[in-house]
Amino acid sequence: MMHFPSWESFATTVESLEDQIETHDDSFLVPNQHLSEDDLNDLEESMGHEPDLPLIEYELTHSFCSLRQVEAAAENDWLDASDQPGWTMNDWQENQFLADPVQQTLYNPYNEVIICNVIYKDMEGGMLMIDVNHPDAVDALSAANNGVSLEEIIATYGGDEEVSGAATADFTHPNTCFYESSKSIGIQLDNTYGMRASHQIRERTFDNSYNDVNVFKAFTRNYKKKGSKMKKRRISSSARIFGDLFSIDERPTANPLDNCNYLKPIDDTGRYRKKRRSKVKARETHVPNLMTGTSLDELESEHRQRPFYNTITFEN
Repeated sequence: MMHFPSWESFATTVESLEDQIETHDDSFLVPNQHLSEDDLNDLEESMGHEPDLPLIEYELTHSFCSLRQVEAAAENDWLDASDQPGWTMNDWQENQFLADPVQQTLYNPYNEVIICNVIYKDMEGGMLMIDVNHPDAVDALSAANNGVSLEEIIATYGGDEEVSGAATADFTHPNTCFYESSKSIGIQLDNTYGMRASHQIRERTFDNSYNDVNVFKAFTRNYKKKGSKMKKRRISSSARIFGDLFSIDERPTANPLDNCNYLKPIDDTGRYRKKRRSKVKARETHVPNLMTGTSLDELESEHRQRPFYNTITFEN
């Protein structure tokens, strides 16, 4: 499990890896961007260029088996089966908590990372937090990885007013407003082209000046049939996030029926380029006692591949 001294350190690592990926991919794309998509892909294959090389090198340097590796293997298996009867663009179900391959590089296959002395684990129903120094830490984590629900873990290992427990949780409550979200769908565009459209909102994220922010990201993954199978391909594409943001009062005393207020519109579009995976990222600063998120049916991501556009809605 990767261990970071703080969320600031985690976020700085994410930003550094994002910059490395852009620099590395530009080293191939910029001098060859005049080529047609087919010629560009053929050149990439002949050169053995790997767009995610900085992520792979990071994993090798730390001798770490990451969530990204597991997701990449699942994607490859899915594509390898694309010549089989009944195969669809939506057969591969991406990780339900993290759509961002860079952040996936820092999490283990069980959706876990250590920040300071706390294990953070994404689970159905919310975020589990385990004190690594507590004598029940191993038991609590084992329970979480063996199908015990978040509610049961807190009931067993959460402690009480007199004795501190090994575990706490940030539960996700169904609500009109929300500040964490992840979604991914596969889309067959025609007989030759396909895409996967995904997006996420995450809290506990910091920018380079260490201001607590929520980060909104969207990704367009591109595929094209080559021979009898679908392949990852560089295709002119982009991603966009647009709609309305809302501020959400997270204080315990907040009235759940009146803690969601319109904040402002947002409209950010990533560069339209010949990429295997295009993205867009938007940051919104955290205001004390308020989280920046959105409301049901108020925020969308748009995914463009050549003349095709598809839009998906952020959901709680």
